[in-house]
Amino acid sequence: MTKRTFHFTIYLAIGLLWVITVQAEPLTVIAHTSVETDNLSLSELKGILLGNRQFWSANQPITIFLPAPDTWKRNLLYATVYQMKASQFRQYWIAKIFRAEASSAPKSAFSDEMAVALTAKLPGTISFVGTAPNNANIKVVKIDGHLPNEPGYPLHR
Repeated sequence: MTKRTFHFTIYLAIGLLWVITVQAEPLTVIAHTSVETDNLSLSELKGILLGNRQFWSANQPITIFLPAPDTWKRNLLYATVYQMKASQFRQYWIAKIFRAEASSAPKSAFSDEMAVALTAKLPGTISFVGTAPNNANIKVVKIDGHLPNEPGYPLHR
């Protein structure tokens, strides 16, 4: 094996490892511990994120913090859950607010740390992070009965 072939093989192996690692990265759904549910179907999550379900219970409103715009996390939600493009998302929420079906669109958390801090502080909050946090006021919500990194978990890039 020549030196050139050896280097090519090493770069190829590193590249494949990176692709496998990046593609398997889950988008973790987290919620404040006051949220009564530990599991949502993808359909229920879609209903929440579309503003069709606005309360966890009669007295606990749902507060949504989405990942920052133009990130793989937000784009994954557009493709997998919302099934619309960013421009369609904006139009959807403008129309929903205009029709008085919602008071505001979901807010943005511009980092995982911000999402964790807001979710831990605000009862009823649901948000999204790359890695499950270790915080006593937060719980990871299963989607379709699966935790992130389990086979069958639907939210990963």
